[in-house]
Amino acid sequence: MRVAGRVSEGLERLLGLDVRYYVRGGAVLFATQAFLIVLSFVLSVVFARVATKELFGQFQFVLAVVGTVSILALPGLNAAVQLGAARGQDGVLAQGARYKRWFSVLGVAALGVAAGYFYGIGNDAVWKACAVSLFAFPLVYSFDVVHAFFAGKRRFDLTCAFQLVSEGLSSVVAMVLLFVTGELWLILLGYWALKAVGVTLGYVFARARFRGVETDTDLLQYGAHLTVMNVFPYVKAFFDKLVVAYFLGFAATAVYGIGQAVSEQLYAVSKNVANVVFPKVAERERDLAFGVVRKKLWLLVLFFSVIAAVAVLLAPLVIPFFFSEQYAGAVWIAQVLVVASVPRAIGTVLSRAQEAQKEKGRLYRINIVYSLIEIVGLLVLAPLYGLAGIVAAKAVANVVYAGVAFWAVSV
Repeated sequence: MRVAGRVSEGLERLLGLDVRYYVRGGAVLFATQAFLIVLSFVLSVVFARVATKELFGQFQFVLAVVGTVSILALPGLNAAVQLGAARGQDGVLAQGARYKRWFSVLGVAALGVAAGYFYGIGNDAVWKACAVSLFAFPLVYSFDVVHAFFAGKRRFDLTCAFQLVSEGLSSVVAMVLLFVTGELWLILLGYWALKAVGVTLGYVFARARFRGVETDTDLLQYGAHLTVMNVFPYVKAFFDKLVVAYFLGFAATAVYGIGQAVSEQLYAVSKNVANVVFPKVAERERDLAFGVVRKKLWLLVLFFSVIAAVAVLLAPLVIPFFFSEQYAGAVWIAQVLVVASVPRAIGTVLSRAQEAQKEKGRLYRINIVYSLIEIVGLLVLAPLYGLAGIVAAKAVANVVYAGVAFWAVSV
């Protein structure tokens, strides 16, 4: 223990960071994230091996539809709740969940419209899947605020524990139902049910454990601002799969989804990094906080680049071996997107730092510019160049994102 303490002190002097804080918080987050990445990988492998490309593509498509619709449940409130929790305002948990529950009704209505549309065009599998998803929507997208609350309280162990239930077990149930039924709507029924159970248990536990009643009078306003400024990013996050499904079909969606999933894991890691950094930035003055972020940016670049390099080298071996040769076309997609995700990961951390300082004006500009470039690029290049056009649009947008986000913490 003494040796470990001396090593930590030495690293703190060398890097100018609270190493012990980042190790304590980061270790449990990254261990959990690693497990969930493996589980997500296994889920994709099982779908690729057991299901048809059509079913696999439909599964990814419905998740993309629900993810897009989730913007109506004010996801920006999660960051606002995290900020309130970091400042000791424990009442923001119930406050945020209540606001999100009100607005989730809009998401339910949107999914009902989607179900009606696919029923009208005769797509039996997708309309049933959308109908099942709308019942779980109010629980999943209101009580999910608990993860942000735990992160704000620096209880990363609790964040991870309930993520394992909501995200881990939901994937396991989806795999079991794929083997047992092979019906898309039943698979999603189990998937969403476990997600709802996980976030509900987390919320009940948090309400019992943290009894503070102080709230944030600006919570809804700031959460709404964060949601509006992130409308394009939230849409963009799922828009690529919607575009692939529309222009190229569900089978192409399955191939693209495997390649894109590799880069998404790097993004997931960056969100965990941002969650660890967020409380530190929130408690400091703006100029001091951003100065530290800029000074340590090289560590982020190095960290994300190493992860990306490993992924690029492993992709030609891992994808055909696990997913079979019919998905070999996903290799180049994975390689290009994972390299392009390095600037995206950096931009994510820089943007969360600005959220912690309530830099609303700059966040609006960053998110609108970044997202519009990708959305317009996808709509223009996808019909012209297919999957290559989609990958190019995402790569260019990610580079712009990192550049604009860095500018915002430098002025």
